[in-house]
Amino acid sequence: MATKIQQILENDLPTLLNPLQGSLSEVDFNQCRHLSVIFVIKHKNMKHTHTVNYEIIDNWSELSTQEQELVVKAQEASANAYAPYSNFYVGASVLLETGIIITGNNQENIAYPSGLCAERVALFYTGANYPGVAVKTLVVVAKGDLVKTDECISPCGSCRQVIAQSEYRQKIPIRLILVAQNGRTFIFDKASDLLVFPFGMEA
Repeated sequence: MATKIQQILENDLPTLLNPLQGSLSEVDFNQCRHLSVIFVIKHKNMKHTHTVNYEIIDNWSELSTQEQELVVKAQEASANAYAPYSNFYVGASVLLETGIIITGNNQENIAYPSGLCAERVALFYTGANYPGVAVKTLVVVAKGDLVKTDECISPCGSCRQVIAQSEYRQKIPIRLILVAQNGRTFIFDKASDLLVFPFGMEA
């Protein structure tokens, strides 16, 4: 029996948890700073509720000094992205529990599926060179015409799966910060909230 997902929210956010959508849809957040998205998932003879909490701030300059440094590092990384086909330059920075900062950027390829997103570049480098060291925070920024300047950059489905598994492996939540080109910032305390049912892991 197909699963029916009912989103209980006054303002609909059709792309927030859609792993096939690359950006968050525009919503009027003037009246709220914190938002919870509640899903009621109904099966035959059972019912579950999933809640997603996130925060929106007007500009990343409101973040802590350490997180502002992560945004700057991600922006610097995006400037070195190889994106001759999309002209969409994405940068990611990862803060490890040891204080080390790792950066990555998107690397495109003429054989389109062979490229790699900034988030996975940063996380895979981290896993290869710092095995067993937990990721505390992941910041994503981008520059280009694929997304409007006031829209937050939301990871693609493949990146969401990788981020979710990174969090699952280390058993510690990864704070996720998504920064729009105009500075508006979405903050998730658990990166796995972006993917409700990750492949091969407990929901």
